[in-house]
Formats: sequence, structure tokens, C-alpha cells
Amino acid sequence: MYQPKGVFAMTDNPTKSKVLMPDTHNRSQLGLLRGRKVMGFIAGFILTTLGITLVLQQWESVVLAFKAFIGPVLAVAGLVILFASTLKHHD
Repeated sequence: MYQPKGVFAMTDNPTKSKVLMPDTHNRSQLGLLRGRKVMGFIAGFILTTLGITLVLQQWESVVLAFKAFIGPVLAVAGLVILFASTLKHHD
């Protein structure tokens, strides 16, 4: 019987058991996974840096938008709290 290499999630039905980790002896597969992680980290770092840069360039607009939206958000939150306080709880 063929036994795949790696870490398994054993179930009651052996035909439905799954390999959770790749075979550690397969270097090309590990290299591909490592490369994807590195590329994901680089892409995430670049997007985070660009996002922070754009926010800081338009900081006055960010403050204005925050001030514009905080009032309605607080008003709706207050209404929700008032409504929730009037509900009867059935024990």
C-alpha cells in the first residue's frame, strides 16, 4: 500500500486522510513554497509602504474625511444603543 510522505490528518476513513505538509525531501516543492512566501512578503511590504505614503501625502484630506464621517457614525451608534436598550429580553 502506498504511504505518502509528510504530516497527515488521519480520519476514520483512511481514503479521506489528507497530507497537511509537503514532503520535506522534495527540494523543488519547498523552494517553490519559500519563493511564494518571499514574493508575498515583498509585495505586501511594497503595498504597505505605498499606502502609508499616500495617506501621509493627503493627511489634511484624511483628517477632513475622518471628521466628516465620525459624526454620523457616532449618531448611528447612539441610536443603535438606544434602540437596543428598549428591547425586552425574554428569559
